Formats: sequence, structure tokens, C-alpha cells
Amino acid sequence: MHAIGPTSFYKRPKLTSIDCTSRNNPLFDVGENESSNQKEKERELSSVTAVIHTRWLQKLQEYREAGETSKKEGYQIISNSGNLFAEALVWRSFPLQHLAFEFAASCSFPVCMYAFETKDSGKRRFLVSNDQFWFRYFQIPQRDRHFYELIRENTPCHLYLDLEFFTAYNPCLDGAALSHALLEALCARIESHFKVQCTSNHAIMLDSSTESKFSRHVTLRIPNTCFRNNKHVGNFVTATVYDIQSNWYCSKAHIEDNDTVHECKTPAVYQTSRPHLDLKVNNEYGQRVWFVDLGVYTRNRTFRIYMSSKHNKTAVLTRAVDCPGNIVSKQGERYHREVFEKTLVSNVKFNEQTRILTYRDHARSPFKASKGHSQGPKAPKHTSQPGSNFTNP
Repeated sequence: MHAIGPTSFYKRPKLTSIDCTSRNNPLFDVGENESSNQKEKERELSSVTAVIHTRWLQKLQEYREAGETSKKEGYQIISNSGNLFAEALVWRSFPLQHLAFEFAASCSFPVCMYAFETKDSGKRRFLVSNDQFWFRYFQIPQRDRHFYELIRENTPCHLYLDLEFFTAYNPCLDGAALSHALLEALCARIESHFKVQCTSNHAIMLDSSTESKFSRHVTLRIPNTCFRNNKHVGNFVTATVYDIQSNWYCSKAHIEDNDTVHECKTPAVYQTSRPHLDLKVNNEYGQRVWFVDLGVYTRNRTFRIYMSSKHNKTAVLTRAVDCPGNIVSKQGERYHREVFEKTLVSNVKFNEQTRILTYRDHARSPFKASKGHSQGPKAPKHTSQPGSNFTNP
């Protein structure tokens, strides 16, 4: 083929027989309309193509930035195993909590929030992710897992407990037995107050105990039930442990003269297989403090998750040997994922039967607060109204 030169390319033959510029020519309108319609379609197609191309470049740039950020944080990029229809992983970390909140509010899809400690300095960062969080979390080496669930304020959640004491100062205390007795008392109070069926089989216990310290996390997941937020959980747990301790004080006649006067009548519903529970333990300073940490019910609280340890610590949260909760999967990745999901405090599945429980703070504790351990909120009355069904907490 010979090349077309510029002169021959732009040269047009002259028409002498037909005046194409005349509006009176019947062929003029048809040809002009077809040509204008074709050009308009081409312009529309080119504009749509340009928009798609621009969006693709923006998405590609976001993926590249996310990959670079992940590499800087020391985590490998987890693929979706070639499944083009799999949900994309969201993994954005921020140095400040309010930045993570702002990003989560801008998302048009459900997200969950975590906190983690960097493996080098141990500095805490805040992470926004989605349901694909587990697949990446599971691939992180055990020594680098220092993750916490962020329990946001005014967000429905399940009842949870942080149980701990030093074994050297409580040599005769059976932490596992006391944990089960407390769980039994909590379920009895839930059934009595809220008229909701509750058993110890609804609880998942995680253990990170060492030779020097007993430590457990408990998540109570009652079907179709949750609390309005972690403040109401704190009110309920505080009221329960104060009533149990009041029963023990009355049974042992340990009420001091300078304590606030209160009735020594504990309802029969709080009588468990161990009628008189002492929920106070000895700390390293020789003081009597709560077996239950009542300071974990503050707003925007972080709570360590399954298979994680604290920075520069080796104790990992694993499922307790005597865990009463049932896990369907027996082994492998599915087993670990099921335990992980059932121990998330904010992992609430809503449906038409979901009931949200409330328990408000009304009264001051009848006992003095002792130093050395967080005493948590004031003890509420156990006569508050049962929770109501509502969807906008």
C-alpha cells in the first residue's frame, strides 16, 4: 500500500451538478440528520468511555496507595484467590481515633472498627475494615497480632466481662469455678429481670492466663437479644456483682460500721450452686478489689480479640478449655473464624425478633470503692424497667 500524502488526503472533488449547500435540496436534510445523529452518538460514547476510564484510574490509584500503606505497616497483601465477585477488602488505618470515625462515617457500606499496636514501637493505631477483616487477620503471624475490638459508644452490643486476679496473692482461689458461678448468677438475673431465657451455653470464654495471673474474657451472646450500648451493660453487671457481694457480706456478717446501711436481703434468684460468692480478690498491694474489672464499660472502649496478645507479651487469647459455649466447627480455619465471630462484642445480628435491653444508672454503690482496681460506674438499682424493643439506640 502506498502512503497517502497530506495533499491528496485533504483534497475534495468539486460538485458542479448538485448544490449541497442549498437547503432546498431534498437529499440535504436526510444526509445532514443522519450525520448529526451519528456524531452525537459518537460524542456520547466518547464521554461515557472517558468517565469510565477516569473512574478506573482513580480506583487503580486507591489500590496502589492501599498497597503501599500495607507494605509500610508490615502486612502482606492478601488476594481474593482469583474470585472476581468476592467482596473487596477494606483496610485503612489511622493514627487518631477521630480520623477513623470520620472515614467510617463516609463509607456507604457496613464497616467495623479495631485498634492495633504496631509490632515495632507498640504505638496504637485505629483500623477501619469490613467483613473481610478475618481473612487478612488470620494470615498475620502470631507474634504480630496485637488487635483490639473498638466498642463504640451508643452502639448495641452483647454482655461482656473482663475477669482477672494475681494467683500469688490468691493461692486458694479457683478462677474457673468462680467464673462459671458468676456467669450462672448473671443468667439468673437476666431471666428474672428481662424475662429472657439465658444459659451458660450462650457464653464463649477466652483465656490468656499465665502462671502469675488469671485472665479471661467472656462474651454472652443471647439469641435475638443485645444491650443498648456498653454503658447499659456496665450498669447491669455492676448491679449484679454488688448484689452478690452484698449477699456474701450479710452471710459472713462483714458489714462494717462505716459502710452505708443497706438491707441484707438478696432475692432467691441470685442464689446459685455456690450460694455465697465472694467477688473480691487480693491485689499486689494487699487490698481487696473486684474479680470483675468494672472499668471496661467506658465509651469507645477497646477489648482484645481472639488470637491476639498485648505488645511485648506472649499470653494469647484462646478458647478456654472449660468454655461452655458450643462451637459447631471442630478444627481448622472455620473453627477459628467461628470463635472469633462469636466473641466480638459489637457483632450484633438484627432481625424482627431482636430485643434491645436497657438498664439505667440510678443509685450509688452501698460499698466503698477500694484503690488498686477500677471500680467502674455507680451501682444501679436492680429495680429498673425491663428493656424495650427499639431499633434506633
